[in-house]
Amino acid sequence: MSQANRTGEVALTVMVDAPGQAALDRFRTAHDPAMSRAGALQAILSAWMEANAGTPGGGAADEGLRPSELNASNDI
Repeated sequence: MSQANRTGEVALTVMVDAPGQAALDRFRTAHDPAMSRAGALQAILSAWMEANAGTPGGGAADEGLRPSELNASNDI
């Protein structure tokens, strides 16, 4: 079982194949060549979480129709 440090971070070991390593290196080159692969992976994951926050299926949350838009034709 993992234990979090004082900031709530947990260390993980991730196995990445050669194409994944190449993708991380391209990301580092494009964003910050001094960034480590671990830092690149953390940045990618943070960006994904921000873009998909609060939505089980990912993407923007579907808020449905407004009450004024409801009628018999869209009653499923």
